[in-house]
Amino acid sequence: YLDSDTFACRDPSKLFDILADVDVACVWGGRGNHSGASAGVLAYRKTSASDALWRAWERVYRGVMATTRREQPSFQTAVAEAISRNGLRVAKLPMIYNCRNVRHCRAATLKDGTTTDGCVVIHAHDFEPGLLSPLISPAAATTTTTTTTT
Repeated sequence: YLDSDTFACRDPSKLFDILADVDVACVWGGRGNHSGASAGVLAYRKTSASDALWRAWERVYRGVMATTRREQPSFQTAVAEAISRNGLRVAKLPMIYNCRNVRHCRAATLKDGTTTDGCVVIHAHDFEPGLLSPLISPAAATTTTTTTTT
């Protein structure tokens, strides 16, 4: 799962390799003083424990949104509940899979202080101008049709 305000700078498919031994993989920490599980970039496999996580998240989210409208703590609460009640196994991803406050795909220093030669996924509400331009050259987008008559 990639949040709607994300951009994949590199192929994130290596996330799925992590799922051989866990139910869910996500970045912990992110912006501000938030140090728990982040829901912006998630890899998961369908297991009874991950199903329990989604049910708990929906229940907690509905309650939180009815009063405070702070959605991130609802995911963190649901993760903690699914770990304790359902044995959810969670892998902590490196911050390069959910780079916050980065608007480009080049080298950067991340919020946790680590440096990277480039993010895999950036998570921002505004991106560097031109970043979202089509990444396919016009020549590569052209298709050729060959018709054979007999």
